[in-house]
Order: sequence, then structure tokens, then C-alpha cells
Amino acid sequence: MFSLAPDTETDPGCKKGSFSSGTQNNHAEQHPSWDYKSHVIIEDSTFEKNAADVGGALYITNGKITFRNCHFVDNFASSQAGHLYIVKGSASLSIQDSLFQQNMKRLPVLFKNYSYVSFIHAESSGALNVSNTTMDVRAYDSRNPLMLVTNGRLIGVGSDNLTKFYCPIGSEMEILHFTNEVTTQANNTTCKIEVATLEFRCSACRGNSYSLQRGHAFGYQLAAGFQCLPCPYGANCSQNILAKRNFWGYKDQNNPLSLHFTMCPEGYCSPPQEANFPEYNGCQGNRSEELCGHCHDGYTETLYSTNCRPSHQCKDYWFWPVALIYVSLMALYFIFKPSIFPRIKRHILWFKESETADHDNNFDKGYLKILFFFYQAANLFLISSSSQSLIKANLIEPIVGLFNFRFLSSGFSCPFPGLTVVSKQFFSATHVFCTMLVICIFYVLHWLIQRLRGQGAPSLGPYVGGILQTLLLGYTTLASVSFTPLRCVPIGTDRRLFYDGNVVCFQWWQYLFIAFVCIFVIPFVFVLLWGSYKLHGGTLSVGKFLLACALPLPSFVYWSFLSLFRKIQNPVVDDHSPHQGTRNHVQMVLYSPFKRPEEGKIMSLSWESVMIGRRLILIMLKALVSDPLLRLLIMTLFGVLFLLHHVLTEPFRDAIANIVETISLLFIVVLGLLNVFFASFLSLAVPFDDHFSTLWNVCQGVEVAILCLVPGALGFFMVTVVLSQLCRVTVVVFRFLSNLFWICFRFCYRRQNDEKTPLLTPVG
Repeated sequence: MFSLAPDTETDPGCKKGSFSSGTQNNHAEQHPSWDYKSHVIIEDSTFEKNAADVGGALYITNGKITFRNCHFVDNFASSQAGHLYIVKGSASLSIQDSLFQQNMKRLPVLFKNYSYVSFIHAESSGALNVSNTTMDVRAYDSRNPLMLVTNGRLIGVGSDNLTKFYCPIGSEMEILHFTNEVTTQANNTTCKIEVATLEFRCSACRGNSYSLQRGHAFGYQLAAGFQCLPCPYGANCSQNILAKRNFWGYKDQNNPLSLHFTMCPEGYCSPPQEANFPEYNGCQGNRSEELCGHCHDGYTETLYSTNCRPSHQCKDYWFWPVALIYVSLMALYFIFKPSIFPRIKRHILWFKESETADHDNNFDKGYLKILFFFYQAANLFLISSSSQSLIKANLIEPIVGLFNFRFLSSGFSCPFPGLTVVSKQFFSATHVFCTMLVICIFYVLHWLIQRLRGQGAPSLGPYVGGILQTLLLGYTTLASVSFTPLRCVPIGTDRRLFYDGNVVCFQWWQYLFIAFVCIFVIPFVFVLLWGSYKLHGGTLSVGKFLLACALPLPSFVYWSFLSLFRKIQNPVVDDHSPHQGTRNHVQMVLYSPFKRPEEGKIMSLSWESVMIGRRLILIMLKALVSDPLLRLLIMTLFGVLFLLHHVLTEPFRDAIANIVETISLLFIVVLGLLNVFFASFLSLAVPFDDHFSTLWNVCQGVEVAILCLVPGALGFFMVTVVLSQLCRVTVVVFRFLSNLFWICFRFCYRRQNDEKTPLLTPVG
């Protein structure tokens, strides 16, 4: 604070005449002058992070003050003038070769926040001269003037444009400069003096618009070119421009500099803090970099989720034995295909007489295929934000994941550090291949045991059938993993991987995925369709059919070549041992649940490929249509077509299976409609509010009820089995005790009779 001795006025600065003539009067005639008692020169000094009620760095009264090569950085006040405050009076201020800079919006000091910022606030009548000085505001939403002079008389900001004023990004510079004539009394006479007002102010774009430019001025001259642009889709411009949730912005053009926003993967992007502007993007959790595609340094990706965990915490070694148990159980189930529901029924209705085996009904009803298709399709329809976090993480995801060859809840598994978005995709596909590998290992173990016992080799049929079943049910996982790394979005002049914006498309490993899609994923549907007919017609052996399933494209080309040249194919005769057993198991997987061709259902031979084709359509829509609302609308439309097709054909041999599949497809359509509602908030970039809370909760409840219907019913039946078996044990114990009591009673009764009967009967 400079509170200097009062100065002596030498000239009040009255104008001569009532009106200004064509020539300017000299300064002594137009502006007041004083005989300054105090002269202060401050050089090479820095004033940083000072705070006060008025005048954060300096409060100046009287005297002539000169600043040379000084820095004023991040000073604050609570009510007026953040850096320099010159009170009314005679004080004169000269600022030369200095820098004023504001990087912060507020400064907390002793439980009080100081937020008023302005570089110079002058109310003095003394001269104010600013030369070769920069005033730079970088803190966003600074609404206070950079420089405000009231009651000014002689004001100069340099005539060579070396004094510069800069606004923060997104704010336009405004200069207000005018002069008034004021009549006052000086030496007992009426005096007219000129009073100037000068204000440099920054104003943010208004009316839902934004700018990435900085308004600035050179002296009194405003720099041209500043332009406010309409707010783009996916952005919030109420406070300049910030990305909305699940959107990412990038620079689109340079003249003027503008932004474009694209959607992020769910769980990646979030709105940034307003205080972080001009950073207009933000990431959830510990994600960072382009499209939030990487974890922070020291963090790593987790399996089955978008979460990032500290690398040193990725020691979930229990994952490996759990994974081994999971794939082993899946392998055993696909090999032996135990009849779970008949056994449950038999244990519940134990009191009924055993039904005689009906060989006509001894076939695969197809419930497993229906169940897998439902949950795999549901996984493609679901919007991850549609369910409450607790229900979603602990109930829905494990259920859906069980039928998509993954297990555990999201975010809980981090078996080793170093996972990336791409490597996670490779890892997801290993569950399918590991199940096939475990089936092969089980066969080798079975073969060794048979050899050690001196018996022949076990039948290969169940194991081949298990591998084929794994391939058919794991197709969704393999296809999804193949298409996911190929989804690219435009970011500026480049196309980048949607799930990792740091990867520029296309890399060498993406070409491998393209090759896999072209060689296996797409041709597999057609090979399965054609091969099923050929296998049933006897023109294709089991081995060649399995080879065609492994290499669909070469096989399809070969078959097309033979068909084109009309080469006559003789029926293939398989040996009855052991190949006929293998053929039976393969045909059981392909045809058993469906109606026979003899019943006029020729499509039954290809129905497995129809179900695979449905999966492929949904997977391709999920991968290729970026907008979730449009994608779900199209997928729901296809779901309706699938439902109509099934109702018209009814392909399953079992009538109940047809009803179950109809209900399953109807539920898929309902899930699609529910998620259209959820996706509308994402696609339209509309924030969720309480107006939709009731409808949102109802839709969530319906979704959870549909997805939990099967495990809920299974749980109910298991409880019923337990209660039924308890009743059975009770009945058995009661019967045992009743029989024991009757035996004891008869034993005691006979003993009493024996005691009453005399040993010698008198002779009459």
C-alpha cells in the first residue's frame, strides 16, 4: 500500500471557452497538474498471489508512481480492483515494459475466497500512462474489466501498439472509451473540465455459441477476426463450450478454429469441469488421451469393463483357477449334455410313478440353443447405462456373461497388468478356444484311462459334437471380437479406433482381423447352410464338414467350383465304427432339435445357420452403426422380422420349444424398445432429469425382470427340489419309523401271547 503525502494542485485543467476549437489546447490548459511531493520508481519486481478487500497487490494514494519491468500475476481482491487500485485524488501512474497475467479464477486465503480480478482500477485525476505492457487474462469466465479508468484526465496506452490486451479463449475484447464535459468550481469560478472513461472488458460468446479464439487489442485498436460459432451437436455452450457426457470434441478446421463432436464408447468420456476450460473434453475414472482410449500412467485396463485400476493392484491370481473351472464345466456340459430339466422334474415329482422311456421323445429339445441365442442377442441390445449400477454389475452382467463365454462382474478381474483395449479383445476370444482345447484334453485323458484299463479307444463322437457345439454357441463372441477392432471413427483428418482413439486406422493387426472376418466369420454362415444339406444328403463326410467349419471360405470356393462345373458327387459311405458314431453326434448337434425334412420342413436342415445368420446381422449392426438410437431402431426392426419368421415356420420338433423361442424373440423385441428409450438420451445428447425418472425406473424394472426370468425360474425350481426332497426324506423317515414301530408292536404282542400259552396242555 502506497499512502503518500498530499500533492499541491498547480492547474485545475479547465478548458478555455465553452466549446472546443479545431485545434487542441495544450495539456496544461486541458488537464490538471500537480506539484508531486513523492516520486516512487519500482523496477524488476513481481507481485504474485496477493489478496485484499480492495486492491490486491497495491493500493495507491497520491504521489507519482512508476513501474518498470514488473510482473503482476494472479492477484485478487474481494470487492474492487484485483491488482492495482488508484484512489480518487492526484496520484499519477506510469507502467512501462511490464506484464499483467491472470491464470486463476479465485484464491482461497484463510477460509475466504477472493475472486474479483482486474488489472488496473483508477479513479484518480492524475495522468495514467501504459506503454509496452501486456495484460493477459487466461482464466476462463473472467467477467471483470481488465482495465477501468473513471474520472480520468490524461490517459495513454502507447501510440505504437506495443501495449497489448488479451482475453481468455472464447471471449471477445470490448473497448469503451468516451469523454464528458463536466462543470465544476475552481478558485471560486465556473470551470469546464473533460472527464474520460476507459474500459477494456472481455465478453464470452452469447446465444448458445462459442469460440476458440482470443479476443485482443493493440492499444485502442481491436484486432479483427474474432467470430462466435453456433454450438455443435454433442456440446454444451452455456458456459463457452464443453463436451456433453459420452461425447468427444476435436478441431475440425482452422479458419476460424472450430470443433466437431463424436460419440465415445460408454464409460469413457464425461463433461470436464468448467474450471478446466479451455479443455473441452473430459474422461471418466482414470482414463485419458484421445477418445479417453488409454488409462493413466500407472493404471491398466480391467477385463469385461471400461474401468482402470492401479497396475500394482492387478494381482487377481484367483482368476486363473476360476477360469479353468468355468471352461471345464462348459466343456463337460457340451460333451455329455446332461438332461437338467428332466432330472429337476423327476426330483420334484418323485412321488409319481416313473414314466416309461419314450424313444420318440428322446431328442434334444433345443432349449440350450434358445437360451444362448436369447442372452447373446440381449447382450448386443443392451445399453450399459440402462440398468442401475448395483443390479447391473452384480446380477445382470454375470448372467449375460455366462452365455457369452465370460464370467464374473465387470471391473473385478485384473489378472495381470498391461492390458489394453485391443489386447482385451484378443483375451475375450480365448474363452471359446480354451473350451475347445479342454474338450480335446478330456478326450486325451479318457483315451489314456481306457488304455491303462486295457480297453479300446473311447468314442470320438461326443467330443467332436462338443467342439462343434462350442463353435456354434461361441460364434457370437468370435464375431464380436473380430468386428470390434475394425470400428473406426473420423477424428480430424484421421480415422481412429473407436475404442482407443490413440490408434490410427488401419494397423497391421487390423488387417488380420479383416482377413479373419472374410475367411471365417462371414463365410461360416453359408458353409453351415450348404454343408448341412450336403452332410444330410450323404455327399460330404464328417471330417470334411468339420474342416469346412474351420476353413469356411476355401471350402465354400471349392464347393462352388464343383457345383459350377456340375461335377457328379457320389454319396460318401462312412464306416460304422467309429465314424458313424461321430456322424450321429454331429447330426444331433445340427438337426436334433428341429423338425425332420420328411415333415415338409426342408429349412430344418439349415436352421442352425439361420440362427447363426441372425447373430451375424445383429453383430454387424452393432459394429457398423455408430449412433445408438439408429442402431437400436434397426436392430429392433430385425428382431420383429426374426419373430415373424419363427412364428411362420415353427422349426423346433418340440411344441413347447417353439413357444419358448417365440417368447424369447418377443422379449428381445421388448428389450430393443426399452433400450431405444435409453439410447435416445445418449444420441440426442439430452441430459436425464426427474421428469423421466418414473418411466426410466419402470423400463429398468422390466429389463431386469426379463433378463432375470430364467435364473429366477431356475432358482425357484432348485428351491422346490430341495423342499420336495426334504418332504421325501420326511416320508421315508416316517415310513421307516412306522414300520419299525409295527415290527416292535408285533414282536411284543407275540411275546405276550407266548407267555400266556402253557407249556403242557392238560388232557381231557
